[in-house]
Amino acid sequence: MLSLGSYMYLIVSSTAAIKTSVRQFLFTVAIRVNETFDILADNLAGGDYDSTQIAPASYSPMQGDTITFLLMGITCHYEYLNAEQIHLNAVNSNDTVIVFGQGAQHGIYTCTDCESYPGEFGDTVRTCFDYVTEWLGKSGRFL
Repeated sequence: MLSLGSYMYLIVSSTAAIKTSVRQFLFTVAIRVNETFDILADNLAGGDYDSTQIAPASYSPMQGDTITFLLMGITCHYEYLNAEQIHLNAVNSNDTVIVFGQGAQHGIYTCTDCESYPGEFGDTVRTCFDYVTEWLGKSGRFL
């Protein structure tokens, strides 16, 4: 972090930063944790995801919704955790589908660095959009 006056810049990558104040950072980005906090191989434990606006893992506004919705996670980025948590909290819906774009990274582009061999995951953008097209077109889904 770099502090300039009453603002700080949170460096999020080699090419991006977020201009924020400590108060705004804590309100929007920080996640409260408890004494059971731990980073596991396939999960994060002990986080109070309702304490932040940036990680929709529990997505309180959706709890108990009965609307039709599609949740798509991606396997080469942490967003698969959010999709899974949202799905678990949307148990009242009669038409909730969760799918994962295998080999996709943020933006659903193919993670070529994650491939064992070139082309292993194919065109992840096309695969994901083809699935969404098929899902939306299912007879009787919206009519």
